[in-house]
Amino acid sequence: MPGSEFGDESPWIVDAATIISKDHRSVTILVNGGEVSRKDIDLSLEFGRPVIAVSGTGRLADKIARKPKRNKLISVAPAIAEQRITDLIHAALSVNESGVPTESLISTV
Repeated sequence: MPGSEFGDESPWIVDAATIISKDHRSVTILVNGGEVSRKDIDLSLEFGRPVIAVSGTGRLADKIARKPKRNKLISVAPAIAEQRITDLIHAALSVNESGVPTESLISTV
């Protein structure tokens, strides 16, 4: 893995997730996070990968949760709402026959 700075691994992580998931959908889950996580999130969105920010976990996740307008691929669920998190993961990974997600990924806390 090239790079000497913390965070240089971000493109490699996104590429690995894409390769491992092959023809299947994948999702990025953000818990807490800082500047490196911001890079990971931006790369995930660039690849069209949905992101679930778990609010109440601190820093970047909470900052994204408070943002009234965000990328349509970003969903937010409170850390105490386990079923909501599960539902968002299921929605992000489920597609119908035409390749369209079965439900909107736009959500609020």
